Amino acid sequence: MDTFVHAVRELFPNATLHFEDFGLGNARRLLERYRPEMACFNDDIQGTAVVTMAAITAAAWVTKMEVCDLRVLVYGAGTAGMGKVYFQRL
Repeated sequence: MDTFVHAVRELFPNATLHFEDFGLGNARRLLERYRPEMACFNDDIQGTAVVTMAAITAAAWVTKMEVCDLRVLVYGAGTAGMGKVYFQRL
């Protein structure tokens, strides 16, 4: 993994690296390891959150409601519905 990430960084210094399907067990470790070196995200943690937040924001806009006034149901037994949630202060 180190070899690949360093090659991407060298060849494409402005790239954002997307880790796909590494699972929650590896996702956090990979992000902690490579985020200081380059822009990256993991689908299992942040990808679902980005899509969900986009849908919630769109729903609020269409209904002319504030996001804090919406009711949201998370349904499912996959990692999106049952996985750990990690927050990062920007």
